[in-house]
Amino acid sequence: MVEFERPSLRARLMPAVQRLRHANEHYLSTDNLHRHLQQLTAHPRPVAPPGTLRRGVSITATSEQGWRVYTVSPTGTHARGTVIYLHGGGWIHEAGRTHWRWVQQVADEASTTVIVPVYPLAHEGGTAAEVVPIVAGICEQASGPVVVMGDSAGGTIAMSATLLLRQRQKPPALTVLISPVLDLSLANPEIDRVQARDPWLAKPGLQAIVEMWAGGHLEDPDLNPIHADLQGLPPLMIFSGTRDILNPDTQLFVDRAITAGVEVGYTELREQIHAFPLLPTPEGKRARSDIIAAVRRVIAGKSHPFSREPRIGRYPAHVKSALRRAETVLPRSGSIDEMLALLSAIRGRPISLLTEDLNQSVSGLLLSTDQADYIAVPAKASPERLCAIVCHEVAHALLGHDHSKPLIRSLMDSGLLPGINEDFARSIVAARYVYMDPSEVDAEIVATFLAKELRRRVLRGGDTFYEDRWR
Repeated sequence: MVEFERPSLRARLMPAVQRLRHANEHYLSTDNLHRHLQQLTAHPRPVAPPGTLRRGVSITATSEQGWRVYTVSPTGTHARGTVIYLHGGGWIHEAGRTHWRWVQQVADEASTTVIVPVYPLAHEGGTAAEVVPIVAGICEQASGPVVVMGDSAGGTIAMSATLLLRQRQKPPALTVLISPVLDLSLANPEIDRVQARDPWLAKPGLQAIVEMWAGGHLEDPDLNPIHADLQGLPPLMIFSGTRDILNPDTQLFVDRAITAGVEVGYTELREQIHAFPLLPTPEGKRARSDIIAAVRRVIAGKSHPFSREPRIGRYPAHVKSALRRAETVLPRSGSIDEMLALLSAIRGRPISLLTEDLNQSVSGLLLSTDQADYIAVPAKASPERLCAIVCHEVAHALLGHDHSKPLIRSLMDSGLLPGINEDFARSIVAARYVYMDPSEVDAEIVATFLAKELRRRVLRGGDTFYEDRWR
């Protein structure tokens, strides 16, 4: 579910912070990456947790098939269940302080054991084909219920391990993915659109790392989750921000998982960057709280690990209600004709498109008669503009907007509506020429959600009104 809440001040500052830190420098080119890997090889970063621990937890180390494996345990309560945590870092970095703070928080607040395997990194010879089966084996040996969790590259390992455990008929109770890499090919054309706004990741270096990590296994559905059969998977809890180049593939994966009948708790936040749930922002804090609540529910044996009610944001109740109604008119195909058919069924009256030579100052109209509704659009509107107009007018219908006869009279007198007969319309709802009107602002919020969701279905391969270039 896309959340429309305005990003917090801290979240809005995060892109600038990452750029000041040059967070994406070693991803910008293969030359940069190779220089960075030489530095990592010459000066390896520590794998051990920090010396100062959170009060209420303890950490011990063991060995598993040559790997160092850390176990984080709560000391004040009896631990139940196990979380297997796979840290991120682009397959080239060890777990950092942020990861260690997070796993200690999970152990303490969820009263569970957290196992953190120190898997071999790509430049140290680690590969997906080697790492994933060992992670799955660690999951099989853990005390249940088992939750598999990972962020970024660790999210990819977590998802692949879940797929392998499903094959072995020992799936985890829950899989939590924080900004995961779900298509190792990074071939989605939408990535290039997001790239300019992502302050953390860049495709050239990430592709070079993937080549080391996955090699010739990009088509292996166990190692590259986007190709997997998703039926029969356990519940998935997934987080993604729209300023992350991994977001387009996450959207596709979530759609396919839902289509396959998987229970998915998806949180996608506007303007959030990569791995935002681990960052010191209000949005990160809330995401961490949601994850811990889901882990607690799983450990307690609850049938559903997360709430089915999406959190939409700080909008007025009538806008939130319209956003929820909007979900009921979105077809899997992404077709506006099917969307209008669903809306017609809900309203109990037909709704049709009219093409008219409207004045360029008016983008579109929603007209109602005693028997039917009509959306009037400019005759020469492009597919993209047609989508935006229709979504805006559908939003007005979902919001229940209805203007009075004086608006019709003023529009008719203005000459903005050539070809529209005044007697034809009982009401004209929000002609798009006064954008500061509160009803227009509300409609644009709902319309943005509708257009984005339709476009996601286009990218998933539905039969749509878009031209081939959008596929």
